[in-house]
Amino acid sequence: MLTRIRLFASSRQKPPKQFVQFVLVGGLGTVTNLVVFYLVVDKGGVAPLPGAVISFGISVSQNYVFNQMWTFQSGHAEGVSLKRYAKYVCFSLLALAVNLAVL
Repeated sequence: MLTRIRLFASSRQKPPKQFVQFVLVGGLGTVTNLVVFYLVVDKGGVAPLPGAVISFGISVSQNYVFNQMWTFQSGHAEGVSLKRYAKYVCFSLLALAVNLAVL
């Protein structure tokens, strides 16, 4: 994957559509995470650590569904599987651990 990124960075080609969609979904997930965190913690009075868990869970779920339905073009509900979602959440929990350690 890094080789592909380097090739696109060194060439004048446009990045592939799927890469752009993946970046957009990730950016939307970041915005969702921050907005939900603000609403839950600042407006809802929840402590920051539980608020981070709540906002992270919502944004991870959103990213999974959007990536399955739009980025990776499954285009139907059957493209969203509980098994793949569980794997995605497990890997995302590693990122949550880093997020909570930084707080």
